[in-house]
Amino acid sequence: MAVCIAGQYRTHAYTMRSLERRVLYPLQQRFDVVDVFYALDMNYTAPLLENRGERRVDLNGGHRFQFGRFEMCRELMETTTTQYAWAIRTRPDILFTEDLRLEGLSDDFVHAKLRCANRDDYPSMHLHEISQELQDDAVLCPLRGCPLLSTRLDDQFAVVPAKYIRAYFLVHHERAWQTNITLEDKAYPSKGTSSTYRLTRSLVDQGVEFRPLRLGFCLQRSETPCRVKGDRAISCNPR
Repeated sequence: MAVCIAGQYRTHAYTMRSLERRVLYPLQQRFDVVDVFYALDMNYTAPLLENRGERRVDLNGGHRFQFGRFEMCRELMETTTTQYAWAIRTRPDILFTEDLRLEGLSDDFVHAKLRCANRDDYPSMHLHEISQELQDDAVLCPLRGCPLLSTRLDDQFAVVPAKYIRAYFLVHHERAWQTNITLEDKAYPSKGTSSTYRLTRSLVDQGVEFRPLRLGFCLQRSETPCRVKGDRAISCNPR
């Protein structure tokens, strides 16, 4: 198992323990090898080096583009001799409130929260399957900023099976589309330049399939711990 922590360091000093307890420890109970890779600004690596313990931590320098850090993580994975069955993408500032469980996750799909959900395809969802930024508007259909028939993957956290590691961990905004898919059908947004649009568009272009991931976490913006919304399902009536 590979764990890629990519992004700005931000509040990682406060969220690191939740990563260890809620993500790394459950994975270590299941996998013989759990390698942790950081792709962030090298100016903020001192706390990581001081607290690495027995974990394997490989570091790579900063990159001003998010997806550049994705690709850095994959390059770090490829420096090892391990054939990873799964890879996790996460951010340094995520505070986890429940354990990550891989039981029931198919290795035929990338599993991540949704930033937009086509309500015809997802008439009912759990609140923890939706990006944190949208949870306050989860009573609305569609979610804030999303067309009725739009589906977009959130880019904050993902569980990626082996066959999609190369497709997921790359510089999505720089690659040329290889298919004529325009995302102008009911399942995908027709246009957009956001990171979630580019990620979704790039994965679809490469034939990657995905499913919503249910996991309680939030982005901790300061020293004060963030809060995760209630454990409940929401429903949208089909169009």
